[in-house]
Amino acid sequence: MPFGLFFALTCFLSNSAVSQTSSPTIIVASEKELLTPTKQIRYFIDSTGSFTADQISTPEFDNKFSFQNSKIPNFKGVSGKVWFKFRIENQTSESTYLFLTNQYLHFIDVYSKADEEPLRILTQTGFSRPFATRGIESRNFLIKLTDPSDSVVNIYGSIRSPNGPFWISLKLGTLSAVTSENRLSEFISIAVLATMVAMLFYNFFIFCYLREKVYLFYVLYASATIVYFLFINSFLFEWFWPNRPSFNLSLFPLGFLYFSVILFVNTALGINRNDAPRLLQFSYVLYFLAAILALNGTILSLYSLFFVNLMSLVAPLYITIAVVHRLKTKSFFVYIFLIGWTPLLLMITLFTLMIEGAFYNEFLRVHGIELCTVWEAIIFSIALGYRYSALKKNVASLQEEKIRYMAEQNEQLERKVQQRTEEVTTQNEELIAQQEEITAQRDVIEIQKNSLEEKVKIRTLELAKSNNQLKIQLTKLNQFSFITAHNLRSPVARIMGLASIFDKQNPSNPVNTTILEKTSEAALDLDKVIHDLGFILQIQTDIPIEKSSIDLVELIESIKLKFEEEIAKTSATINVSLQKNILVTNKDYLNNILTNLISNSLKHRQSEKPAEITITFQELEAVYKLTVEDNGAGIDTDYFASKIFEPFQRFNDFTKGTGLGLYLVKTQVTNLGGRINLVSTLGKGTKVTIIIPKTTALL
Repeated sequence: MPFGLFFALTCFLSNSAVSQTSSPTIIVASEKELLTPTKQIRYFIDSTGSFTADQISTPEFDNKFSFQNSKIPNFKGVSGKVWFKFRIENQTSESTYLFLTNQYLHFIDVYSKADEEPLRILTQTGFSRPFATRGIESRNFLIKLTDPSDSVVNIYGSIRSPNGPFWISLKLGTLSAVTSENRLSEFISIAVLATMVAMLFYNFFIFCYLREKVYLFYVLYASATIVYFLFINSFLFEWFWPNRPSFNLSLFPLGFLYFSVILFVNTALGINRNDAPRLLQFSYVLYFLAAILALNGTILSLYSLFFVNLMSLVAPLYITIAVVHRLKTKSFFVYIFLIGWTPLLLMITLFTLMIEGAFYNEFLRVHGIELCTVWEAIIFSIALGYRYSALKKNVASLQEEKIRYMAEQNEQLERKVQQRTEEVTTQNEELIAQQEEITAQRDVIEIQKNSLEEKVKIRTLELAKSNNQLKIQLTKLNQFSFITAHNLRSPVARIMGLASIFDKQNPSNPVNTTILEKTSEAALDLDKVIHDLGFILQIQTDIPIEKSSIDLVELIESIKLKFEEEIAKTSATINVSLQKNILVTNKDYLNNILTNLISNSLKHRQSEKPAEITITFQELEAVYKLTVEDNGAGIDTDYFASKIFEPFQRFNDFTKGTGLGLYLVKTQVTNLGGRINLVSTLGKGTKVTIIIPKTTALL
């Protein structure tokens, strides 16, 4: 689909001049050679378009002409005239011609002036002038400059091409040299058209056979492409309106092409209301824009360039998005479609860069879009052929399945007939009846046996499950007993020891104050142990876990208040990064998990720098992901690997604690059906990652 060719209507860029010396003479010495002079042609930009050829040809204007840096100058954005000038000497026995390969130059005027002779006009032609003004029947412009063995002649020319691609590609040579190159270029274009016609008829015959609309829309797309190629190669101009060049400004072929390709892409890729409603709605906008382009020249000619630019941007983008959207189906048809579309998209990009002056290639400018479009059409046709082949195979498979089913039915019918015949010919009906009764009794016994075995199996599984639950409860009971004995003994012993040394005789003894402070600390430790034991009891019961909607921001702020004094004292920082702040789980569990992890990060900080704690939360497809990371002292995970989540484990000697924090966190995460992972490096910090299953049910 040649979107890029009309991109040139809205792009503007001019090249800089580098020299202002007089033009060297171009010598045509061979009838076979086609010259592309660059250093012999000078240019002058008449931005107002007010200068005449008589003025331009005077010596006073000679110093206004300058050479151009690029081989093929690009005067994008020039609204006036661009004048060119060169000297030519013909040393051949044939006439010399000027060949301009940009068929979109609107107005071209060429003049000649021999020494001591007046200025004379050679031609007035262009895209916006009648077809007969061209030197030959071609999409390009051929202008006779000199007769055989002419003396040196000065050539002046003016070109005006508003709002169009403004390359000036000038070539010089004899008629045979010019027509040889032009013939090859037109042969390529005709071959492209012939290929498109072949694709059109091929898919038209498939449509006549299958009656599927996708093939009809492909035929419409191929027809629009053919009309478009005939239009851009000036065949329609030559055949239908040679004396009405204003028709060349119509954008109907482009609008028709856009409309047909969007229609074909939507049908071929299955863009419908159920699967991709937004894409389908956007395609309706593209249909409307295509209709506006098709009406250009009637009611909206003033805004044509705007709609060309807009459509040239959004149409390729829409097709690319539609193909990418369909790639998720992993359909072979879509992959073929992608192979066809990608080269054209790349060519559109290259053509846009060429218009912007990044580079220039004559072959790509003339035939790049054509060849990529015919490649796209061929690949699309192959994709439709594959679709037809797959459909044909499917029909054949259904037919084979139908034949197989009929054969099975015939076979079953034959068996039934044979069985019935055997029953009729059986002479001992009583024996058959007894045999059937015995068989029925055996079946009943077999059913009862199977039922009994199934019940025994179920009961065995139930007993095994109960036994396993008893073992788990026993383990939890032993663990709780161990926790109680270990953690209650220490604070109680400290309180009893402090009470024994309290000076009752002298209550004002300063030592008593220290004893009371230590007793208070021991009582706080005892309270924390009892609180932790309460949590352990709650966790180890079979009471259903209550879940509620929790605002994580509020929860974290409440926990920070608990540690407000310690955070301020140690200059610690707590950073929070939440994908969203609402989750559904047990609030007490989550509060205790975060409290223990933040407490550990504050207690096990490094002495030489403030603690930095980062809390992140993400909601994934089926789980919540909670991460608490700090820059603390860290844990030697290689040494303590098997003990990290065991009770009463402490991993350094410079901090106090019960050794139950990580055990409680692990137990509560497990009860929530989740999992926990701890990664730590000594001297660098610890990262705890918790994964909890999502739930929307509030118990």
